[in-house]
Amino acid sequence: MKNKEIEEVFSFTDLYIVMNDWESSYCYYPPNKNDISINNPPRLITNLQKPYIKKFIREYKKRKAEIIKKENNLSENVTKKIIGNLNIKDIFKEDILNNSSITEEQIDKLLKYSNINELSHKEIKRNIEKYAINESVFIKNNIKDISLEFLGKHFRIYEMDGKKGKQIVCRQTFNKERKIEKTGLNNQIIKYLMHEDLNKGGLIILCGSNGSGKSTTCAAILKERLYKYGGYCITVEDPVEIPLEGQHGDGRCVQLEINPEEGFAPKIREIMRAYPTGQNLMMLIGEIRDSDTASQALRSAIDGRLVITTIHADNIKSALKRIIVLASEKLTEEGARDLLSNSFRIGLHQSLLSGELKTEFLLGNSTIKNLTRHGDIDKINSEMERQKMSINLNKPLSFFD
Repeated sequence: MKNKEIEEVFSFTDLYIVMNDWESSYCYYPPNKNDISINNPPRLITNLQKPYIKKFIREYKKRKAEIIKKENNLSENVTKKIIGNLNIKDIFKEDILNNSSITEEQIDKLLKYSNINELSHKEIKRNIEKYAINESVFIKNNIKDISLEFLGKHFRIYEMDGKKGKQIVCRQTFNKERKIEKTGLNNQIIKYLMHEDLNKGGLIILCGSNGSGKSTTCAAILKERLYKYGGYCITVEDPVEIPLEGQHGDGRCVQLEINPEEGFAPKIREIMRAYPTGQNLMMLIGEIRDSDTASQALRSAIDGRLVITTIHADNIKSALKRIIVLASEKLTEEGARDLLSNSFRIGLHQSLLSGELKTEFLLGNSTIKNLTRHGDIDKINSEMERQKMSINLNKPLSFFD
């Protein structure tokens, strides 16, 4: 009964928690395919959900505090210097680390539940400010994007500061065990994504808006290729969304979570020497969103690795243009076009309409290579239409000719 209850409680796709009034939190649910209405209205959380949501909030605060503590490199000794040599319960230490400045409410908690009544509110606050000034320590509180596992469910959480207080947006990732044939992709497209020639390396680009299933597809491609061909994959993500760490058939995956302030590129450079020799090599880059990451992705993709990445774009043409523009800031435009033309293998745009996956597909071949190299991205539409017709008629496409 408990498992059934958990499934009912977490049947939503997205949960919006109003931190100042958590009982007014609301959920969005998967659309009904038989309903002509595209939009599903939000629903307030139910009485059944409330105790679970309350526990979820505690786990979120604890997870955020752990990340902030790690990011600030604050040890037990540092904590003691800030709040004095006190016997404070862990949860209250986390409360302090979770804020850039201590609040009256938190001080009241410390005074109520700890034997520190001899210290005044001002003395505690003064200790924090004095330490921050003397030691040049500034507690970061800008962690906005967090992954969390709770009761066997996986969430990606984003924090928003609204006029009426803080809200956290919790998107559930239902794709822990999603196989590629269950993603909704056309079987012909799956065939090319699983093609043996991709073991030679190259770039697979997935584009689309938030919530379009890009991470689901990336994970499915990666897992299926590891099972089919073996090899070694390192992921660089912010944050890690889908658990992939470990063995998949004869293949192995290692997942790395980046420091948001540093970005993807430093971690990509760092791991280049971590790959074993004589293996099929893959790299998953969570998202291309800056010039350094774009240039590193292109360089990695021409060096014998299959690089799978995502980028926000309305279509494949826009995605290719954006990568060139971004990479040109670190390379020249000619250099960016040259690297992309030699590395591009597959482009896939995804969108979800009433729960149904819609895709746009482009296979890299000599035509696309020449258009990309000469900067004629706007001319790829005719080739994309030709490929679409071939796929619909189950006619084979020339693979990277």
